[in-house]
Amino acid sequence: MSKGQASRPKLSEALFEVLVEQELAKGPVAHGWPDHVAREIYGRIQPDRAFAAPPAAA
Repeated sequence: MSKGQASRPKLSEALFEVLVEQELAKGPVAHGWPDHVAREIYGRIQPDRAFAAPPAAA
C-alpha cells in the first residue's frame, strides 16, 4: 500500500515547468525518435501547426 511520496520533490513546480518546456522545444528527434516517426506523431498531436524542426545545435 502506498503511503505517499518517498521523498520531497527536489525541483520547484515552476522550475520543473521550465525544464519540461525546454525539453519539449528540442523536439522528438532530439530524444531519439526517427525523423519520419516524429513528423507523423507531431502531425497527429498538433495538426493545426506545421512541423518545425528544432534549431541546429551550435
